[in-house]
Amino acid sequence: EHLQQQHQVEQPCTGAEACIAVDVTLDCNIGDAPIALRDFVIHHLDRLPMMRGLVLVLKHFMFQQGLNDAYKGGLTSHSLILLLIFYFNIPEVWAAYEAALDPESEGYIDKEWWYGEWLMRVMQWLSEFPFSDVGIVVEPMSYVPLTNYGFGILTTGECDPELPDLDASGIAMPRSKAQANLLHIEDPFNKGNIAKGSFEWWLVRRTLQAAYHMLRTHEEPSPLLRIYGGVAEGKSPLAAILDRAHVAARVDALLKHKTNKHMLTATF
Repeated sequence: EHLQQQHQVEQPCTGAEACIAVDVTLDCNIGDAPIALRDFVIHHLDRLPMMRGLVLVLKHFMFQQGLNDAYKGGLTSHSLILLLIFYFNIPEVWAAYEAALDPESEGYIDKEWWYGEWLMRVMQWLSEFPFSDVGIVVEPMSYVPLTNYGFGILTTGECDPELPDLDASGIAMPRSKAQANLLHIEDPFNKGNIAKGSFEWWLVRRTLQAAYHMLRTHEEPSPLLRIYGGVAEGKSPLAAILDRAHVAARVDALLKHKTNKHMLTATF
């Protein structure tokens, strides 16, 4: 019935001026939000052209790991883009980005290393930011305390278990174990968590952490070892994180290391 009400005559585009942007949304009462959100994303992609390349790499990474489908609880393309928009609008990151473009600055990044360096930084942020305790608001940019720890991080820079759980309005809000596994991104043009469908966020997060660990610890065998020691040249770092088996093995290794560390702590 809704589609019948939105009936349109199909007509091929014959040029840029003849093309009309169309958004088909099933379930509505959201007004022009989808079109506004599309324009918002395009604006930031135009403002930060290199973000397009990072989005493509991370989308392909999620696809290779089987974590890109919303109906399976993975990280959607839309949530991924909003995460990157938020990251590059963090004041310290934006300052580093501007410094990276200036050859006279200490923070300058040579074009040869540009995408690799920013991929490392983005992966580190996605791996280490306390998403279980703090949600993000993309527009206007701000943070949402989700737990007492998140409230402590945002107000005092410390985690105080005695502080109450708060939501964005300051109302006490205990968080269940299931809720703690969800990513929270406030919709820029509608009230609510646009990433609430990512119910496998915990797995996405572990996979990102494993991939970042692989990038950070990657070492190539020396030429002498390859020539005289019979050591084969390994995969490139990017090829390695796009290999599902390699990433799964690193996830298992990190979990085992974490478990052993906790057992040692408990012993002493």
